[in-house]
Parts: sequence; C-alpha cells; structure tokens
Amino acid sequence: MKKVVTAQGKTVEEAILEALKVMDAQREEVEVEVLANPSRRLLGLRKGMAEVRVTRKIMPKEQQQALDFEQLVDAVIEDGKPKELASEKQLVQKGVRVKDGQLEFSFGETDNPVIIPQDHISLLINGKLVNEKTMIQPEDEVLISTSDELIPPQFTIQLIEEKMIALLTFIPGKKVSRTIENTEFVSELMLQETEEIDYYNDVKPQQIVEELQKMGVKQGIIFPAIQKVVQVNKDYELIVARGVSPEEGTDGNLEVHIELDAFNPDSLEKVDFREMNRISTVKEGEVIATHIPPIEGIDGRNLLGQIVPTKKVKDIVLRLGKNVSFVDGEVIANIAGNPIVDWKNQFIKIDVNPELYHPGEVGLESGNIRSEGDIRIGGNVLPSMFVGTSGSVQIEGAVTNATIEAMRSAIVHGNVLSSTITVGKEDLKMQELVDQLEKLLVVLRQIQAAIGQILQIRGSTEDELTPDALKRLIHLLLEKKHLNFKRMNTTFIQSVKAEGTELPQEWHDLAEELQRIFIAPLNEQSQSDMSLQEVITQVETLIETHQIDTLPKGQLIVPYAVNSQLYSSGDIQIRNKGVFQSTLVAKNNIIIEGVCRGGEVIAQQQIVLRETGSENPVTTIVKTSENGRIKIGTAYVGTEIQVGNRKHVFMKDEHEIHARLDENGELLLH
Repeated sequence: MKKVVTAQGKTVEEAILEALKVMDAQREEVEVEVLANPSRRLLGLRKGMAEVRVTRKIMPKEQQQALDFEQLVDAVIEDGKPKELASEKQLVQKGVRVKDGQLEFSFGETDNPVIIPQDHISLLINGKLVNEKTMIQPEDEVLISTSDELIPPQFTIQLIEEKMIALLTFIPGKKVSRTIENTEFVSELMLQETEEIDYYNDVKPQQIVEELQKMGVKQGIIFPAIQKVVQVNKDYELIVARGVSPEEGTDGNLEVHIELDAFNPDSLEKVDFREMNRISTVKEGEVIATHIPPIEGIDGRNLLGQIVPTKKVKDIVLRLGKNVSFVDGEVIANIAGNPIVDWKNQFIKIDVNPELYHPGEVGLESGNIRSEGDIRIGGNVLPSMFVGTSGSVQIEGAVTNATIEAMRSAIVHGNVLSSTITVGKEDLKMQELVDQLEKLLVVLRQIQAAIGQILQIRGSTEDELTPDALKRLIHLLLEKKHLNFKRMNTTFIQSVKAEGTELPQEWHDLAEELQRIFIAPLNEQSQSDMSLQEVITQVETLIETHQIDTLPKGQLIVPYAVNSQLYSSGDIQIRNKGVFQSTLVAKNNIIIEGVCRGGEVIAQQQIVLRETGSENPVTTIVKTSENGRIKIGTAYVGTEIQVGNRKHVFMKDEHEIHARLDENGELLLH
C-alpha cells in the first residue's frame, strides 16, 4: 500500500523531516511535493508555514511480487497448518473488498464492481487519481492509499481590557494517522477510513515571548504562565502578561465625633420616652469633627507602557458657621450649644446653635418664640401660638392647636392635638426647586443639541454667532419645539424670587440669567454674561449640591397626634398611642408604633405601621413611591394602600402585610 503524508513546518526541510518521522521512512524511499513555501502574512507580522506532501515510492515489480507471494502464503498457512478451504458459498462471492489496506476483486461474467472514493483516501486507477464513483474493469490496475496529516500547534495572543491583559489561546498540534477499514465483498464499495489522533505540543517558551515582543508588550510578562502553556496538550486559555493596574485613591471625608440620632424604620420595639436621647450638645472648645484629606491614587501602566490614569479624587467642601473654627484639620466649637452637621453631597455645613430655653408654657404671656438656634420648651404650647427655629426644637409638654416649625428636628413629649408641625421646611422647598430645575435641565440639553445640529449643517460654531443671533435661534426653537419651557422657566424664576434672602445668592443669579436668555424680549439691550453651556453647568451644579438625598435628614418624633398635620423632610416617628384622623408626610420613612385610624400616611421610602383602620370601618390611606415599601401588622377593612400607581383596598382584615412593586410594576402583597 502506498503511504502519503502531508506535513507543515517553518521551512520545507523541517516539514519533510516531520513527514519522514510519521512514515518511518528514509529520504531515498519517498517522493516530495512542495505544496507551499514559507511566507509572511498580515503585513509581515505573521509567518506562513511551509507545507509538503510526501509519498512512499512504489516498490519494483519483482519486490512487489515477492511481497504478494509472501502474503498469499500467510493467507494459506496459519500456525504452521494449512487453513481450511473456503466454503462453496465463499468461493462464489463476487465484487470488491478491502482487506488489510488492499483491494481484492472477484469479477463476475457480467457485473463489474464499483468503487466510491472518499476524502483522505487516494484511489489510483492505472496510475491516474480518481475522485468520483468508478466501475472497475478486470484489466485495471487499482491502488488505494490514505493521507496522514501533521497539523502543528498554534497559539494567538489578544490584548484585552484596555491593553492591561495579554490573553493567550492555545490549540495543540495533531498527528492524524488514517487506515482504511476492512469490508466484505460488495458490488459497490464506499471506502471508509479510521483516524487515530495524537495531540502534541512542541511550542517553545521563547516563541511566546517573541510574539509578545512583536506586539509591543514591554512589561508584565508572566513567565510561570508561559511555562505552563508549553506543557499542555489540550485547548487552553491563560493570561501570559498583565499591566500594572492603577491604585485608586480615597476621597476626602469628615469624621464626626458627636453622636447623631439615627432612625431605624425596621424597628418596632417600644421606646421609653424618659430614656430617649435629647438633642446633641457640645461644650465650648470641643472638637466636633476632623477633616480627613483625600489621598491621591497611583497611575498604572498597560502592557504597551502607556499610562493608565487613576480616578481623580474629590475633597469635601466645608462651610463653617460663625460659631465654629477650623484649626489643624479639626472643627472646634466656639460656644456651647447644639451642633449642626448638614451634608449635601461633598458640601458640608457645620455650626453650633446656642440653645434658647423657655421653662414655662408658650402662651399669650410669653408670645410666639422664634430663634436662629435650638429651642427647648419646658411646658405646653397653647392654642394659636407659634414656635419656630432654624435648628431643633424640643417640647416637654403638649401642643394644642398651635404651629411648630424647625429646620433640623422636632421632639414633642406630650400629645399633639389639632396642630401643624413641620420639620425641614426649607429642605422641602429646596427639593421643590431642585425638581423644577431637573425638568428645565432636560429641555436645556435638548435646545443645546438642536443648536449644535443646526450649526453643523451650516458649517459654523456657536462662537461665530453674535449674542443677538444666538438669542433669536433659541427663541425660534422655543416657539417651534418647546412651548412648555417658557411656562416652566417662569414658574421657577417666580419660586426663587418668592424665597427672597432665604435662598443662597447663586439661585438668584441663575434665575436672572434664565430671565435674560429665555424671557426678555429680543430687542432688549441687556445681554447674558453666560453662554448656554455655562447656564447648563450652573443648573447641574445646583442640582448636585442641593439634592436632598444624604444624611442627616429632618426628624419629627411625637407620642400621639389627633386631627393634626405632620411634615418632615426626613423621618416621622410616632412612639406611643398612634395617630387619629391626621395627615403625615415624610420624604423618607414613617413608623407608627401604635394605631393609625383615619387620615393619610405618605412616605417615599418605607412605612411601618402596627395597626391601620378600625373594626368600625374608617378610611385610612397609606401611600409610598414606586420604589417604596409598606409593612402593616394588622390592616382592618377599609384600609387603602398605594405603591406607585398601584392601589389595593382591604375587603377583610389581614395580618403581617408586606407590599411593594415587582420588576414588572405589579403590586406584590405578602
């Protein structure tokens, strides 16, 4: 049987040697056909392999005959004894078969056998290669041979994750040995082969290192990983080089040394008012907080030696009140009183409010009480009276038909009857302004994008427009596409003006710019000092600075309320009997440890209630946002809950209720 092997190598000679190994033959015993010379591909960055086909030479006729005789003798003699003669049935078999890699024919008087070649099996008829179904004649000389294959191992390297990682993918080499399967005599023979595959790996570590160097990798090569690659005989993937990752820095921070009240909405444990923490106080000269400066990060380098910058760190911005000082990184109280630590993202306001103590009742004799610091009332607050402060208020007695306003917190130890208590009113107003700004920002960005498209079509830039031309373009866009913007803008400007000096000056500056750019008539002489982009930046800064989404929040704590209105920019806690026919609104959470009969309870994040409604049906409404949750111990008939825009009315008494929206916006009740 003639043997054919196809092999590859870096050079023609190397490919020939690989084929001779597989064939176990000498150079003079084979014929060589060069299929491909080595070449460079992909702009010279990758070298193509040499490929050869090596065929064992056909034996001389005398040598072949001697072999044929030897095979015939082996077929007749087995273990020194003649084989049994074939049966009469066997002797009359006609057709063609494969036996030990050779074709055997038995021709009939009329029908000749047919052979169908297959891939990797060469069929030579009278010295000519045949690739299609062919009928064999008795006088034909027919030879078959298989084609072995030698596929060298391959590896590829990719630079991933912004060239910080070199990922090597390895495929082992294959030595494919093929033999032709034996068959019985058939009239139509389809040649079949059996493959034996041996996997091998002759990749050298230096080859991988050289490939990395060609790719420009200058550092971070992992030599133990490369050594592991050259030892495997299977598909493999491994990181063979890694850049130096940047080390992130830490932002500046403030370590507060005083204890601030914390609210846990999941807690339903009873609290003794006699043991309840009062408002925090500090002494003159006491350290309130320590500034922790930012620590810059360390830049990294990718595998090509390029710098990978670390994230820029941010520092906090301290706004110190008149009653504190900043010495060697520490905030120190100048007076004794109640500390204020207000966080607005990275902006932190710190001050100390002196406490105003009124030992008796607040009535006609004392008059209304107003203070910039904290207030403590030793008695009741009588009907029609007012107590207001920019700090915190604590009332030892009851509040009846009165109004209480505090910026930070309000704690009432007695009952609240037909009264209004508001905590964080300024925060609530600020949040309303921020909400208005967010809506304006959406349209401002749309206007900026539209102007950019128009200028791009004209082939000009915003810098080339005169202020008058830019203003005319903006007004034209408002008339054509954004009719509601003028109304929203006017509402915002009026809201800012209504707050007067209570708002920081930057709000008034922005309102004036919005007035000049979007509302003032086109023929008005005064022009804005700010570009549209500067206005957008100012809006973004105010939104980021004044969003009410960081601690501390306003806190309102009372034991019992009837026919009252309670509002808080943070949390509301009812710590005793509960509430009756009252309205409670909180930006964050509400917890009522007693009963809630009638009225409305509204909070954005979480509402925790011991008991709602009444055995005698009374309408009680509990609302939260689409991201909020409601927990109720017992809900009587008539209780209505609402999460987002999904409502549910209890038609029978229920217990241990947990309500929220699922990922599809449907109400889940457990």
